[in-house]
Amino acid sequence: MLKNIPNKFSKQEILDLLDEHCRRENSKILEEGSAADSQLSEFDFLYLPMDFLSGSNLGYAFVNFTSTVAASRLHREMHKKPWNVYGSRKVSEVTHAKIQGSEGLLKHFKSSIFACCSPEYLPVYFYPSRDGFRRTKERLVGKLVYQQAP
Repeated sequence: MLKNIPNKFSKQEILDLLDEHCRRENSKILEEGSAADSQLSEFDFLYLPMDFLSGSNLGYAFVNFTSTVAASRLHREMHKKPWNVYGSRKVSEVTHAKIQGSEGLLKHFKSSIFACCSPEYLPVYFYPSRDGFRRTKERLVGKLVYQQAP
């Protein structure tokens, strides 16, 4: 779970941040050929809860990395680091969520109903997982019930 996200961040900005993180980490692994730490950083689920009226995020996101090694790398890079964007003074936190693994997240959110104006606000699943190089198309999770924007 990624916490204390500046409220102006969009889902696309979080995706870009995660893709860039994975690309950097995986480039190091591929360049060094390190067998000891060769597990690639990949993620397969993202949900950035939003305030449907204001269009601002609620300050946290659910992200599922495909390995504990990959999650640890994000923790090492981002935990307790200032965001330094949008004039925010927030400091990021990377923590364990109550629901673990893509299977648990999919099960939890697949029957959720999102009464909003855009599929942009729904959780997404990636198969195959994203690794910073592979830009897998997102698959929506949950049911969108269109509501007129205010």
